[in-house]
Amino acid sequence: MKNLSIAVVALLVVFGALFWRKVQRISSENLSGEVKDDKNSIHILDPRDVVKAPNILERRTQNQLEKIKWDRSQRKIGLSTYPIPIVNHEAILEFEIATTGACFPGDANAIAMELKSSPSHKVLVTLESLSGDGKSFSWDLPRSFFSTGKAGHEFRLPVSPDPVQYAFYLCTAESSDTSCRSKTVKDINEIFTEHIQKNPQAGKELRNIFFQYFILDERGLTAFADTPKGAQRFEDLKKYLQERRSSEKKMDEVIGLTKKNTQTLASLPFQFDGKKLKVELPEYRPEACAKSQKTQGRPRQ
Repeated sequence: MKNLSIAVVALLVVFGALFWRKVQRISSENLSGEVKDDKNSIHILDPRDVVKAPNILERRTQNQLEKIKWDRSQRKIGLSTYPIPIVNHEAILEFEIATTGACFPGDANAIAMELKSSPSHKVLVTLESLSGDGKSFSWDLPRSFFSTGKAGHEFRLPVSPDPVQYAFYLCTAESSDTSCRSKTVKDINEIFTEHIQKNPQAGKELRNIFFQYFILDERGLTAFADTPKGAQRFEDLKKYLQERRSSEKKMDEVIGLTKKNTQTLASLPFQFDGKKLKVELPEYRPEACAKSQKTQGRPRQ
């Protein structure tokens, strides 16, 4: 029995020594950074051999920061973005054009005067790209508009992540016309003066009556929430477009055209009801004056 105990102890000592040598070898390899082929060895990867995967979280954070910056710039300029349905990379824009009562002659009155002087002319509505990579679309406003005071049309425009600048025009045109951009831009009061003074050329010239600038991208349709005045807002608009990495090469020309049309025509901004973009054309109505006087006569709260 004593001899057996001695043999067991000796065997344990041998196995213990072998295990300790194994641990020492592994530890030595770990410290040296060497990679062995032994299945039992521990492999330490060299950082130079690690391929860095794209940091999705970092990229998403950067995109969010950009959008926050764009939203801040939009608020400074007075731009509003309206969500628009997008189907097969096309934005579905539903426009409703309607007259609205006013205590002064407005766009609707000017159009009626122009067509009365030149019955062969039509009223043309166009969405024209101000960017080199966009398209243009047109629609003839039906004559029934002047009896019903309302008309609607759906446009489908290609959309992409990058902003594309457009102009919404309403002009008098020849029957074959499909563009308003080249038509004369004149203050509406000058148009009224020509007709009141019975100028023989009144209504003969093809003219723009309504204009609104807008930007289209995957975020929606972005337009002025009011009628901008002063040069600074258009300079800010230019900076905003540069922030958005607009591809427009003739930026100064586009901004100049937008400024001229916006300030000369002073058209009412788009109204969005959650489904349609409403274009309002002021029309003189006596009841609107009575309503205006009542509103002005109310005591301030």
